[in-house]
Amino acid sequence: MPFARRPDARIWRDQGGTGDPILLIMGHAYGAEMWHRTAPERAASYRVIRFGNRGAGRSSDPPGRYPVPLMAADALAVLDAAGAASAHGRLAEIRVPALVMRGARDRIVPAAGAQRLAGGIAGARLVMFPDAGHAYITDVTRAASQEVLHVLAGISGPAGGSSSGPRPAASTAETSR
Repeated sequence: MPFARRPDARIWRDQGGTGDPILLIMGHAYGAEMWHRTAPERAASYRVIRFGNRGAGRSSDPPGRYPVPLMAADALAVLDAAGAASAHGRLAEIRVPALVMRGARDRIVPAAGAQRLAGGIAGARLVMFPDAGHAYITDVTRAASQEVLHVLAGISGPAGGSSSGPRPAASTAETSR
């Protein structure tokens, strides 16, 4: 199995498809296997690179905290090991409605990251749930669902009319190097 080597960890990685590379980064404690539904679809048009975060999946589990800069360095090591100079995720080029949500009590990912993400996408809406943590979707399920439905209701359907049914949601953000 291919690994990206870091001074204190081995980061498991996998890739498939051809074309421009995209790097799929799963949430903090999940392995690359969580991309099992979307990776094959994306591999039809792109070179999909995915990996297991340290402490998850087939990657090693070194002791200590895993702050965001350390995990970002892991992602860069995966790109380097895959021979990819960069990956898709150019925020300024996004031209679709975007919603960035987070729990205000999230102690895992700093609020500044959500603010930068929303600030980098023209017209993006940032929603902070005051009574939720990192797993806001389970802490405030109804409120989070209402926010998504609000954004989807504002998206026009074909030929400028309103949509008569559900539309596919945008995929999760990949990373840019």
